[in-house]
Amino acid sequence: MPETIGDKLKDFAGNTSIHGFGRIADSVFILRKVFWICALSASFGMCVFQVYRLSLQYISEGVNTKVSVSYKELEFPAVTICNLNPLKLSDVLLEPDLFQILNETEHAFGMSINYPYPKTSFPHTVPYDTGFSPMHTAKEVFRLRMGNYTKDEIVNMSIPMHEFILLCRFQGAACEATETTQIRDEDYGICYTFAPKIPIAKLAGPSMGLEFILNVHQQEYIPFITDSSGIRVAIHNRKYSPDIRGSGISIATSVETSIALTQRSFIRHPGRDGSQCDKDNKYSAILVCMEKCIGKGVANTCGCLSSWLHGADKVETMCSTPAEIHCMKQVQSAISSFSAEDCDCKVPCREVAYNKEVSTTAYPAVNQQGVLEVILNTDSASFGALRESIVYLKVYLASLTDELTEEELAYTEENFVSDIGGQLGLWVGMSVLSITEVVELIILLCIWCGSRKKDSKTDVENFDKKRSSIANS
Repeated sequence: MPETIGDKLKDFAGNTSIHGFGRIADSVFILRKVFWICALSASFGMCVFQVYRLSLQYISEGVNTKVSVSYKELEFPAVTICNLNPLKLSDVLLEPDLFQILNETEHAFGMSINYPYPKTSFPHTVPYDTGFSPMHTAKEVFRLRMGNYTKDEIVNMSIPMHEFILLCRFQGAACEATETTQIRDEDYGICYTFAPKIPIAKLAGPSMGLEFILNVHQQEYIPFITDSSGIRVAIHNRKYSPDIRGSGISIATSVETSIALTQRSFIRHPGRDGSQCDKDNKYSAILVCMEKCIGKGVANTCGCLSSWLHGADKVETMCSTPAEIHCMKQVQSAISSFSAEDCDCKVPCREVAYNKEVSTTAYPAVNQQGVLEVILNTDSASFGALRESIVYLKVYLASLTDELTEEELAYTEENFVSDIGGQLGLWVGMSVLSITEVVELIILLCIWCGSRKKDSKTDVENFDKKRSSIANS
C-alpha cells in the first residue's frame, strides 16, 4: 500500500524530539488526544508570547551604567572669560543704531540719564512694541544689532585686552600671549580663551591652576543692558567652542572667586544602529545643537538672523524690526515642533565635563591693598574706584581623579539567543536539532509531493495507451 502524507506526519510525531507530538500520535482514546493537543497548543502559545516579550526587550536597547574612578594625569581645560558688559558706554553713545535703543528705553521709563560721555544727536522715535518689557526688549535688540558689526568694529568698541586682563598666571608663571585667544560672543562681545601650551596637569590644587586679576571698568557699563558687574566664565573641553550663555558662571567684582574642578568622563552606547548618540561628537551639548537648529529656523521663516553665529544662505541681516523680533520669538517658542521635524541633536558619545565647586571671599584684604597697588601700578587715590571693578579669579583642578561613567548594553545578542533557547526548552522541549527535524520533514514532504505528481502523470499516460490499444483492436 503506498505511503500517504498522514503516514509521514505520524512517523515524524513518533520520532521527533519535540515534546507532546508523540503523545498525540500514540493516544488511542479521543479524549487523550484532545488533552495533548490542547496542552501542546497552550505550550506553543506561551512560548510565542515569551519570545515576543524577549524581542521587545532586545529591541529597546536598555543599558547598564558602570562607574569607575581612576587617578592619573589630566588635561587642564580651556577657560574663557568675558566682561558682562559687551561694549564701552563711551563708544555706544556715539553709535546711532545702538544709542537709539537706550534713548527709546529712557522714554519708555519716563526718565532721562545724564551720561558722563559725549553722545550722538538722535531724535526720539516710536518705542519698540514687541510685547515684552522695555528692559527685555532693549537687551534683545541690542544683542541683535551688535550682530551687524564686524569683529574688528566690536574690538574697537571693547575694553583693550591689556586694560581688561591685569594679571594672568598659570601654575605660578605668567601666561604667554600664544596661550590666549580672542573670540567673539553674541551676548558678551569680545571674550578671551586661555588654553595652556602644555595642558597636562601632574599636580592638583590652587597653586597649580589658573589665576586672573581683571578690571571690568564699571564706569563703561551700559544702562538697561548690563544689570550686574563682573565677568562670565566658561570652562570647557579644548576641542569645543565655549557655551558661555548656557554653561557659563557669573563672577562678581570685589571678591576673590575660586572654582575647584573635578573631571567627569562619559562614554555612551550609540545603539545597534548608531542613533542613540553622536559618534562624531560634533557638539559639546544638545543645547548648542538646538540653538543652531532654531537659528536656521528663524532664518528660513523670518528672513533674518537671530544670531550672527547662525549664518544662512541669502540672509545677511540680523532681526531688528518689531515684526522680525516678533517672528523670531514665535519660532523660538515652537522649539518642540522644530526639534521633531528639523533638528537632529544628540548627546555626544564621548564627553569630558567638569563639576565646579565655587567659593568666594572678600577681596582684597585691608593689609593686601598696598601690595595690590604695586602689582597694578596704581595709587591709593584711584584704588578705591578701581576696587569696585576688580575681579580676582582662580581656576584649578581639585584632584587628579577622573570619574568615568560608561554605558553598555544590558541585553546583548548572546543573552537574547540564550533566553530564546531557554523558553523553547521550557515550553515545548525544542532545541536546534528539533528545528532541524522540522526542516527535514518539510523537505521530505516536498519530495513526496513531487514523486506523487510524477506517479500520477505516469498513470495517466499508461491509461491513455491502454485506451488507444483497445480502440485499435
